[in-house]
Amino acid sequence: MQTLTLALLLRAVPDMPSISPFPGEKFFLSTRLGWLLLLFMLVFGWTSASHISVEQYPQVELPVAVIYVKWPGARVEQVEREVVRRIEENLQSLSFIRSIKSGAGDHHAVIYLDLDLDGNMPDMMAQIREQVREAEARIPPHLNVERSLIVQASIANLPQMKVLLSGVSIQDLTRAADTLKDQLSVLPEVGKVQIYGRTPHEVVIKPDYAALAALNIGIQTLAAVLRDASRYGIWSSGQARSLASGEPLDASGFYTGYFVDSRQLPDIPIATIEEEGGMRVIRLADISRVVHQPNTRSGLMRCSNPGERSIPCVMLTVSWVAGSDIQTSSSHVREALRAGVVQLQHQTSLSGLQLQFIDDTSEHVGYEFNMLLQAFAQTLIILMVVLLLMMSWRSAILAGVGVIISMVGAIGVLYITGSSINIITIVGLIVSMGLIADIFILILEGLFDALHQQGLTFNQAASFTLQSYFFPSLAGQMTTLLALVPLFFLNGVEGRFLRAIPHTLSAIIIVSYLVAFLIILPLSRYIFDSHTGSQKLAATPWAAPYLERGKSWLGHYLRTGPIASQKKARRYCVITAIAIVTGLTAAALLPEQTAPPVDDPFIDIKIILPEPLDRKTMDTVAREVEIFLDGQHEIQRYQLFPSSQPPMSRMDYTSLIAERDNDSQFGVSLQLKPRDLRDRNSGFIVSDLRSSLIQLMKSWPGTEIRFFHKGGRSLLVPAVQIVVTGQDLNVLSTIGINLQKQLRGIPGVYDILNSQGGGLSDWRYAPDGDAMARYGITSGDLAEEMALTFGDPLPLGTLAEGRGDSDVLLSSDHHDLNALPRVTGGGGEKRLLVDLTVREPGQRYQALTHFNGQRSLLITANIETDDTGLLLSQVEALIQSIRERLPEGYSLVLKGDNEAIDENHSDAMMALMLALALIYLVLVLALDSYLLPLFVITMIPLAMAATAVIFVLVNIPISFYSMIGMIVMAGIVVNDGIVVIAAIKHQLVKKRQLKDRDFIDAVVNGGVKRLGPVLSTSLTTILGLLPLCMVDARWLGLCGTLIVGLSVSTVLVLVILPTMVFLAGPKCFRLANVDKI
Repeated sequence: MQTLTLALLLRAVPDMPSISPFPGEKFFLSTRLGWLLLLFMLVFGWTSASHISVEQYPQVELPVAVIYVKWPGARVEQVEREVVRRIEENLQSLSFIRSIKSGAGDHHAVIYLDLDLDGNMPDMMAQIREQVREAEARIPPHLNVERSLIVQASIANLPQMKVLLSGVSIQDLTRAADTLKDQLSVLPEVGKVQIYGRTPHEVVIKPDYAALAALNIGIQTLAAVLRDASRYGIWSSGQARSLASGEPLDASGFYTGYFVDSRQLPDIPIATIEEEGGMRVIRLADISRVVHQPNTRSGLMRCSNPGERSIPCVMLTVSWVAGSDIQTSSSHVREALRAGVVQLQHQTSLSGLQLQFIDDTSEHVGYEFNMLLQAFAQTLIILMVVLLLMMSWRSAILAGVGVIISMVGAIGVLYITGSSINIITIVGLIVSMGLIADIFILILEGLFDALHQQGLTFNQAASFTLQSYFFPSLAGQMTTLLALVPLFFLNGVEGRFLRAIPHTLSAIIIVSYLVAFLIILPLSRYIFDSHTGSQKLAATPWAAPYLERGKSWLGHYLRTGPIASQKKARRYCVITAIAIVTGLTAAALLPEQTAPPVDDPFIDIKIILPEPLDRKTMDTVAREVEIFLDGQHEIQRYQLFPSSQPPMSRMDYTSLIAERDNDSQFGVSLQLKPRDLRDRNSGFIVSDLRSSLIQLMKSWPGTEIRFFHKGGRSLLVPAVQIVVTGQDLNVLSTIGINLQKQLRGIPGVYDILNSQGGGLSDWRYAPDGDAMARYGITSGDLAEEMALTFGDPLPLGTLAEGRGDSDVLLSSDHHDLNALPRVTGGGGEKRLLVDLTVREPGQRYQALTHFNGQRSLLITANIETDDTGLLLSQVEALIQSIRERLPEGYSLVLKGDNEAIDENHSDAMMALMLALALIYLVLVLALDSYLLPLFVITMIPLAMAATAVIFVLVNIPISFYSMIGMIVMAGIVVNDGIVVIAAIKHQLVKKRQLKDRDFIDAVVNGGVKRLGPVLSTSLTTILGLLPLCMVDARWLGLCGTLIVGLSVSTVLVLVILPTMVFLAGPKCFRLANVDKI
């Protein structure tokens, strides 16, 4: 009991109290004020509960910024040189950027910034935007690089809802998805809506190169005419002048261009040529075909439901605005989607449209909340049972009511401090029950003793309780709060998530103190006053006889064992020291984890084929995967994403640096059946799926498979990230290939990917300067000609027709340089491209990455193991062996979970050391001794040592959650130790003169008399945590540490602590009567 500790410590309670008025006694003991405060607390808590946001996790502001840049038509080397390097040079001047990772690919670049954890995010983002815009201003305008998109990474940006549309044609599905996206985007709680599987209709203009050659028309000319034809403009009255008179027109106008109706496209005039009969107009139909088609270059997304064949579909993902209530947001979005689909179904072509919700975070949150609330209710029941066993039933009921009122009030405090109700806060409420029950036990036991044992009236007993315990209990609560203070400064993503636990504990500890003295104490008059001195009030707790037997046995054991002599006491202390060393040794043997594994039914898979394949082959591969997935009985449904990454892979910010959608990959997003309908945890299923898919894809050698499965991790960042820096791409490539090969030899390392994506052989066409000068052709003309011929389709505009908006593209399927009379020179002569270029064999990479401005290579991998620390040490050993053989100027750095474990453990150890220092300072002031606080604090490493030994025996890994449990345990163990010290001091104070036998009696009785309070505190906390352990595996480390540590410390403080005090002698208490021994 933390509050009883300093109550006995700072104030020696006499056998018969002197009842002097307590300052403000009438205020504290006013029943009218008590009823008003009770009503206020209930209304305040209930109102707050109805308005407080409900989220899955606390809103954590991630110190990460991501910059996206698009440059259509540019090669990877150009993007690196012209864009990435310029932006990186500017960003290097910002001191709050911890690291810069960037990746350049064909047509795009991604720059990932790891920012200062303690910096002001709005200010940092403003400075980043300023530097990026300044760098963009130095990029030559004629390169046509698009303006970059700069975003701050946030948990709120992750998809919270996934919706499938099916039942109609793919074009109609696309139109319906676009309409629903527009409707959702206006909702205030919706942050971002993305569409997967969207297949827009296209009008594709395909040039006839034979006709172009015959008419001597270059594709540049065709593209220029079509660009002009797609232009439009608007003018108002007075802004335009009549072509004939030059006077202002009287009416506003709209110049439409030719792109109004696709039927007009074939008639667009391209050029005129002179023939015998006069001038002939060459129209688009003469030199090209106009084809209407859906955009199926990337294939169609397909979805499967249980027992059904896969069908074409489109998926929408929705994320919420940060701080939105997840339940309310989900309800509004569901209503909007249903209403939107009903409205669309009135259209003939969309009458068969079907809507299916396949993932809704609110449902998972609701399930987790229900499980945690069940654990909460079970903990409350256990608490009441323990109180009824250890106290009179009247006191037990009052204590239980006090706990409930404190919980309600704490929700109000969380609301006004801007917190939300989430999984972490509910866990904090469950953990706090055993802690806050202590103060109610304190005042009600004190009140009960004053009424029953000392025969005081209620007013006298209440006044005595107030005088005896108000300020000491305040100091006791402060001791517990000080133990929590370091937890507010935990860094890293996990640390910031878990800050909600000390926040919740602090709120409820403060509220419980006010409830105990301002509500429970005055209103207990209605329970105790009418029964003062009666036998009903004097009824002993059910556990009293068993406690008496326990006290008798403990006293006998102490007298005949450790306190029998100084020699035996020293022997026990030596054994204690050995136990601490053994525990520390055992701690070094504990397996390590970044986060406990959690069953997660959502799994995404990315399959990357060794080289781009034709559409037919890609469809064959996808069909093989479909057949395989259909045969997996533990999968409920899945979706296939041709030529695209699955949604969850886009949450992996590290993979964004080097990986983009392309035709050589496809994604799979699958959902497992509910946990009660399958025999295995999701982690085992992922392992089996990986092995089976590797076997399946052996028909396509070189295929890479990567799984995305959170399974308890807060972010989808690869567990292993190896950064290789150097300048020569070929050397980097060689190092990367060697690393990949050796990593595959370490059991438990999977999903190994190389950011370069492998080198690709190609031909490089360099301008022939002499030939270009001879024909008067500029390098710009040549570059545009090459891009039009061999590049991506050229977008020309859109057509708004009955089937929806249609993209108009100029697409070239020609690949024969020798057959293309192309570029027009200064004298009007057209020359073949082959005459103007020098062809050389070369090699290019799919991506070029940088780390802190240096060219680098990024190797990423995931791991499957029960001991993350051991596996990562093997990876570190491998890297060290390779590092020793690296050429000069090249380096290797290991990041990922290795860095996270070091950071988390370092933060946790610093927090623990700071907590112990703060507790020691408070105890020195309270105990007026430097030695006694050391005895009390010694119980903490003893409890930790015992916990480490038991964890090793049952193979429980150590995690960040376990270390948080140790810090919380420190406050509880210390307070249990203070209970014993306080009782010993109280026994010494009662003696006017002390003899040796008196000191031994005081030490023995101190431990014996406080057996009840120590057991009460430990049992309420230990038993109350059992339901939480069984709800979710992620809390096993936190709960296991508290349960094991408190179980062991209960024995330690009753045996080892009195032994240490006996060995130190009575002078350590610095009492006046001690000097006379």
